[in-house]
Amino acid sequence: MARFKFRDGFWLNVGGNDPLSPDRIWFGAGEQTVPDEYADHWFVLEMGECLDVETVAPAAAEPATVAAASTDVSESVPIEAEGSTHVETAEEISEKEALRVEADALGIVVDGRWGIARMKAEIEAKKAAVAAAAALVGVETVAPAAAE
Repeated sequence: MARFKFRDGFWLNVGGNDPLSPDRIWFGAGEQTVPDEYADHWFVLEMGECLDVETVAPAAAEPATVAAASTDVSESVPIEAEGSTHVETAEEISEKEALRVEADALGIVVDGRWGIARMKAEIEAKKAAVAAAAALVGVETVAPAAAE
């Protein structure tokens, strides 16, 4: 038996890929004892820290160390919806700020997780909605002047 400390509780599915399989084991958050047959499982190592290093095979303990190191870095890097990380360049940051100002002028509340593509889509949708509303009442729309 090995002692582990888990950040969050999780189910370990040991019965194949069926998420409703009765062959699941619950590991709660905090310190607990893990049976040897699951102590070197990749997901157990990913979710927690082994407190008894000698009970886990060295080859199996290595991915947990790499995973723990990568989680520290990912907190400072925006994460895309697919789970990949993306570091923004200076050009992307300045374009994003310009889009944020334009969105703010249109009354769009920008979510800090939005990327350039999402902001452009929201701005275009808002402009189209304003133009459609203006067309219904017979008013011609004028694009706002660029701030200098």
